Formats: sequence, structure tokens, C-alpha cells
Amino acid sequence: MKENPTTVGASRTALLRWAIFAVIAVVILVGDQISKAWISSHYRLGVSVPVLPPTLYIYHTTNDGVAWSLFRGHTDFFSLVAVVFSVGILVVAQPAMRRSTMLAIATGLLLGGSIGNLVDRIRLHRVVDFIDVHIGSWYQWPTFNVADSAITTGMVLLAIYFWVVEPGAPASVPQEESRDATANVDPGERGVGVRDVRSG
Repeated sequence: MKENPTTVGASRTALLRWAIFAVIAVVILVGDQISKAWISSHYRLGVSVPVLPPTLYIYHTTNDGVAWSLFRGHTDFFSLVAVVFSVGILVVAQPAMRRSTMLAIATGLLLGGSIGNLVDRIRLHRVVDFIDVHIGSWYQWPTFNVADSAITTGMVLLAIYFWVVEPGAPASVPQEESRDATANVDPGERGVGVRDVRSG
């Protein structure tokens, strides 16, 4: 039986998106761990070094809670949350790969960032942060790292996709899959239901 060109094309596109997803996740994970190791070996804890003052500084610190140092001392709980979150990403990645390259990029960022911070919590029982951003003299953003940046970017991409690119589209039904299914129907069969209703 001859393979449908549309189905073959969709399969190749999905494989390409899986590759993009995997490469992004690995790059984020490796980049996150290398940057943290470099900061830990070159900067003392609690020392702030200006990079682009008065906006950007390197500030080597650690956190066993979440942003703004909330819920400190619960690193085991947040490790479990990171594991569940990472597994959830892998579960939703299957339909995402059939749906959009943008979703592949977003989920890759989320997975790489989540595992990056999880490695810290398992290995050090705390997360290494070092990027310190100030907005003028009136606001200081919580110190963060490469993994945090990836997670935030991934969430923003998801929001843009579901609110702007395909607003109202159901998450469980990939758009391309629906188009493929329609393309595989014989042209003579597409109007059968309509003709039957009219003739009745």
C-alpha cells in the first residue's frame, strides 16, 4: 500500500520538532550547569559585581525556596514538584510535536530549565542564582539563573501561542492532524453527508 504523502510529511515534521525539542532542552541544561559552576568558582557568595550598572549585576547567591526566597527550607518538596513538572512536559510533548514548532521550542525550554534547577536541588540541596536585574532605583528583580530564564521564556511562548497564534484551539487536538485527516478523505466523499441531507 502506497504511503500518503501528507502523512509522511507530517511524520517527518514531527520528528524534526522532536529533535528541536531535545536539542533545546539539552543546550539549556548544559548551559545552565556550566554557568552555575563557573559563577561558583569565580565569585564569592553574597558579592555583587556590576556588569551594566545600574541595571545588571552578577550576584552569587543560593536559594532553597522559590522566587523572593519564599518557602525556604522546603527543597525536597520543590524537587518533587520539579520531577512532576518535567514528567508532565514529556506527556504533553507528544501532541505538541504534531501541532507546532513553537510548542516544541517552548516545551524544550521548560524541560531544560526544570531539570537544570532540579539537578541543583538534588546535588546541592539549593539552587544557584547569579543574574541580578534592577529597574532603576525602585525595584530589584529576584536573582535568577539560566534555567529560570528558560522556564519564563517557555511560559511566555506558550501564552503567545494559545492566546495569539491559535486562540481557543483545544490543546488535545493538534491542528495539523485535523488538516491531515481532511486531506486524506476522497474528494468525492466530502460532500456525501451534505447531499444525503438535502436529498432527504
